[in-house]
Amino acid sequence: MTIQRLRCDHSITRTGSSWFLELPHGWRASRLKFECQKITDGSHYSPKAVDEGLPYVTVGNLNSGEIDLDGANRIGAQDFAALDKAGCRPRTGDVLFSKDGSVGKVALVRADGFVVLSSLAILRPKRKKLESRFLTYVLESPEGAQQIHAQYVGAALRRITLDAINELELPVPQLKEQAAIARFLDHETARIDELIAKQERLIELLKEKRQAVVSHAVTKGLNPDAPMKDSGVEWLGEVPAHWVVGRLKVAAEVTDCKHVTADFVDDGIPLVSIREVQSWFIDIRTAKRTTPEFAAQLSEGERELRPGDIVYSRNATVGQAAMVPPGFDRVVMGQDVCRLRLRESLDSPEFLLFQLRSRSMEDQLGSVLIGSTFKRINVDTIKQLWCTWPPTSEEQRTIVKYLEAEASKYVRLLTAAHKSIELMQERRTALISAAVTGKIDVRDWQPPSYAADEAPADLPMAAEESPRYG
Repeated sequence: MTIQRLRCDHSITRTGSSWFLELPHGWRASRLKFECQKITDGSHYSPKAVDEGLPYVTVGNLNSGEIDLDGANRIGAQDFAALDKAGCRPRTGDVLFSKDGSVGKVALVRADGFVVLSSLAILRPKRKKLESRFLTYVLESPEGAQQIHAQYVGAALRRITLDAINELELPVPQLKEQAAIARFLDHETARIDELIAKQERLIELLKEKRQAVVSHAVTKGLNPDAPMKDSGVEWLGEVPAHWVVGRLKVAAEVTDCKHVTADFVDDGIPLVSIREVQSWFIDIRTAKRTTPEFAAQLSEGERELRPGDIVYSRNATVGQAAMVPPGFDRVVMGQDVCRLRLRESLDSPEFLLFQLRSRSMEDQLGSVLIGSTFKRINVDTIKQLWCTWPPTSEEQRTIVKYLEAEASKYVRLLTAAHKSIELMQERRTALISAAVTGKIDVRDWQPPSYAADEAPADLPMAAEESPRYG
């Protein structure tokens, strides 16, 4: 960081604020209602949306401090004029504050020409007392977020009232210093945000590379000199000449869940549904549970699960799959999943699980999914999916061992990238807090000259992810 100076030249003033106990000399603690000429919310009714018209903005259109007007719904000119007259049209320089649902999201209005609904409050600072950009950073700071959180009402839908917004406390330095703080934070948070974006792009590239490694190994093998043959299947292309090509039903028995709605109990037998198949092994830590009687009913028709079985999601998160690990206590299939149990032609459930996560399988699913909003696939279609595999257990296990080693490398890389993002986000939060409370002095700060991609000295650069093969 280029700015690390404490305000050694200022004595500390003790305030009567509950949230800003000590501020630099010359600063004061105030309440939002005293620093704004207007605090109101938008329309309390939803006008009819039209294909062509003028934009109206909701909480969902506030993203990372910006207002997404392109994604906003449109309303007719008559409705727009009525809402404008009712005071629901923000001006340039206003601050939007979400008071319902995702409480506490803020955005600076950089250009007007839209109206807002009641989920958003319009904060209009007094120009001679409060700088709009400074206000957005105060509300975004930990001190702002904590007091907003303390004012939540509602259980199912969190919200904050206009009266509570009026009473929010904030530190107020001189207007010139507010502008300097906002200018400093604009620059430094933009740098951090760009570094975070680079790490996010790196994560996506690593995931793509990981899938490419898996896809190549389970459809082309590990021997680059092996004779190849045309599989005759669009999604597989050429495969090793000695490999088997067949429908999934040839490699595994596919059994649908029992279509029974079970009773749930606090302490019972775990139900494996789509939530439990997001990682390599099924995860029952948050699984719903049922009685032994319902468990027996769900297991009828040889539907019991045993180690080595693969549970496959056929609704919503179609294609997600996880294996029942060795030594597992009794679990049963819940709704929206089916079971894959290997036949004699395929020996390694791990190999099949890697194949289910390959690009060829993903492409096949894309061509057969049913539904536009809620994706699903039926069991008969799952049975017809194409796959390929080596005929010997030894080659299957060699490929699995290779992919497990590669997966471990990608887990380390992805974990490092996620950790890097976490540290940068923590640094961003700490920087905003220090600046808006006067713990660092930025009155004479000027943008330094350095390479655009140079990281601040105390921000780590790295890359990565978590669950096994996740």
